[in-house]
Amino acid sequence: RYQRQAFPIAFWEEILLPARVKNYREAHLDSVLAQGEYTWRLTPEGSLYFVPTQDLDWQWDGWDQILTQEKLSEEEGILYRELAKRGASFLKPLSKCLPGENVEAAQEALLGLAQKGLVCADSFLPVRQWLNRDKLARRTLRQRVNARVAAMSVGRWELTRPVCEKSLEEWLEHLFTRQGIVCRKTWQKPEGD
Repeated sequence: RYQRQAFPIAFWEEILLPARVKNYREAHLDSVLAQGEYTWRLTPEGSLYFVPTQDLDWQWDGWDQILTQEKLSEEEGILYRELAKRGASFLKPLSKCLPGENVEAAQEALLGLAQKGLVCADSFLPVRQWLNRDKLARRTLRQRVNARVAAMSVGRWELTRPVCEKSLEEWLEHLFTRQGIVCRKTWQKPEGD
């Protein structure tokens, strides 16, 4: 029901999903994402939404346009080019593309790309770690190392693809399914359209 609706990131696992899923645990969302039917997207404004993978434009190949339009750090640019060349990849092999093969720098660059809406992962763990980054910085060395190890086993990172354009009929069907009654005040364009 909430697909392609953007909400503040923390709302998803603190309010929305626990209210909709009995005995909600983080593993529920990770399981759904691992099946590949949905992917998450961050917006530059700090919201997050989910997109069904069937709605993605799999023929799109405008990766070079993104590189000229976005202001990316050196590490972000390297990883973006690698993901465009390789396709979905794990964190550890991607870190070998950076000088010094720094896993932490690769993770930070990927999170920076995710904040710009340019990449996503097979798991929700990167989003959780990004939300808790201030708490994680105050934790013991062992806890920080454990978090880094967990990030390496998070799954694959991939470039986000644009959402296919919907016909007017598909739009209306989607709106009526989501809201039931549609008027000027309740209409909201889904993210990615």
